[in-house]
Amino acid sequence: MNDIDIEYLKLAISIAWRARENGNHPFGAVLVDEHNRVVLQAENTVITGQDSTGHAETNLVRLATQQFSPEQLALYTLYSSTEPCAMCAGAIYWSHIGRVVYALSETDLYAIIGPSPEHLLLPCREVFAHSKRHIEVHGPISSLETEARAVHKDFWTIQHEPDKNNADVIALNQALVDELKKKKWIQKPGVEAAFRAVLRHQFLPGRPLELVYSDRAISAKQDQDGQWLSSSSQPAMMGIMLEQLELEPGHKVLEIGAGTGYNAALMAQIVGETGQVATIDIDEDLVQAARENLVTAGFEQVQVLCADGGYGYPDAAPFDRIILTVGAPDITPAWWEQLKPDGRIVLPLMLKGSMKSVAFEQVDNHLASLSVKDCSFIQLRGDFASTGSNQVQLGPDPGLYLETLDEALIDSDAAYDLLTGPSKDWAVGVEVTVWDALIGNLWTWLALHEPRLCKLVAKGDMVARNIVPYLIGIAGKQKSMTTAVLVGKTGLVALMRPPDQPLHLVPMEKLFSSDSPFTLFVRQFGSDDLLGQRLVTQIQTWDAAGRPSFDAMHIRAYPKDAEYVPSEGEILVEKQWTKLIIEWPTVA
Repeated sequence: MNDIDIEYLKLAISIAWRARENGNHPFGAVLVDEHNRVVLQAENTVITGQDSTGHAETNLVRLATQQFSPEQLALYTLYSSTEPCAMCAGAIYWSHIGRVVYALSETDLYAIIGPSPEHLLLPCREVFAHSKRHIEVHGPISSLETEARAVHKDFWTIQHEPDKNNADVIALNQALVDELKKKKWIQKPGVEAAFRAVLRHQFLPGRPLELVYSDRAISAKQDQDGQWLSSSSQPAMMGIMLEQLELEPGHKVLEIGAGTGYNAALMAQIVGETGQVATIDIDEDLVQAARENLVTAGFEQVQVLCADGGYGYPDAAPFDRIILTVGAPDITPAWWEQLKPDGRIVLPLMLKGSMKSVAFEQVDNHLASLSVKDCSFIQLRGDFASTGSNQVQLGPDPGLYLETLDEALIDSDAAYDLLTGPSKDWAVGVEVTVWDALIGNLWTWLALHEPRLCKLVAKGDMVARNIVPYLIGIAGKQKSMTTAVLVGKTGLVALMRPPDQPLHLVPMEKLFSSDSPFTLFVRQFGSDDLLGQRLVTQIQTWDAAGRPSFDAMHIRAYPKDAEYVPSEGEILVEKQWTKLIIEWPTVA
């Protein structure tokens, strides 16, 4: 045991915290090679993955055996926040991993959890003792006992008895709704009444109540890299979009993106017995889970379908309201056709690299926006999924690239030479948040002014090379850094935090929960001072204009083949099936 072992055990414990925050059991694991380099991380996914074998160590072993040979793994060390169970010990043995270090013992864990018929007390050393291959084991580590125990505090009581005291559940829900009202995310009486009547934990079984009744999105399904495929959306965002939708009793509603079924239940509560709600998701397991949740909560009348949401639901059309709870690159022809003439559609629409929740109504030959709000959602999947931004690799090593809507704008060799060459920093004299800079109105302002605006990303080992100026850093199975950049013919300018601010990686789910303002700088690569000055001026102009909100933005959507010439002050955005005309008075 040495200081390096302690460092990696602390990392495993931090991953256990992340698993808990993601709604899973609080366990984490790290794999380190013979040169003391982290090669893999994994967290428990038992609940979100709906897999009782989704233990942190077993998840890590599954990844490790796909990437490394038994001979390599024999030299590697697995660090775990808690002693591996019998199943995980078996997986470790068959993988040929040669060394195991854990912080908290299985015995201490079961003492925290309390009596349960599910306990299988079989220390990993006993499992390894029956093998013919030696595996070095260290643990428990007394100096880390307090930290290792802390991640389990109050978790198991809440986890196993979520409905023991229904009064507590109702109180938690009322407190959440009160918070949403106070912040004006919910203002309409019908939406408020639905949130008070429908209990969110019924759609997130097994999740800690402290998580369920917080104003946070909660993962419902992830891929093997930890990327979210489905979620229960943030309650504040759900409230905003339901208010945009303006449901009435008796309405027929189509939802694209069933998730856990919670949003469909809220809508069913509002439209009442005379209304109809149908919700679609593309994965059968999500559909089945949503259907079961809805029945449990008393909303068996909601129709849940497994289909590609891009095609809508023609058999039940037309609809008074259509709502998407996934990000869409465009308005598909099916949604337009299946909307009643006096209907309304609300969707998170991709707009110049950011996403806006837009409420549209039909007016003559086009859709006209009624409201535009900031948002961030998982992307639509299926035949109508976004092709995404182009990723332009920079340099000889993987993990450094530019995300751009137009690959032709980028000379990758020139951009890499600029990034690895001399630079200088400019103080902008403006305070912003990460949301402003990469998603919100500053990003949108810059994107509408500057066609060559894109995002610069470093992932994995490339993060430590400090090529990407620090704007945001994300912890996870694969750490990353991202910033916004303006690419010129002879230079490149990136947004950044103050140069003396140390790098701090945060989990994705916490990125905006503590989004404190910071003083914005830009870093100029290359000798083109005009490019740096131009970006600084654009930001200062945005600030001087009062940081215009999207309340002043108006969007019209026309069919792609419609003949329309934008007037002065209007911005044309060409999509696959539509052309968008944007009016944002302070931008024009």
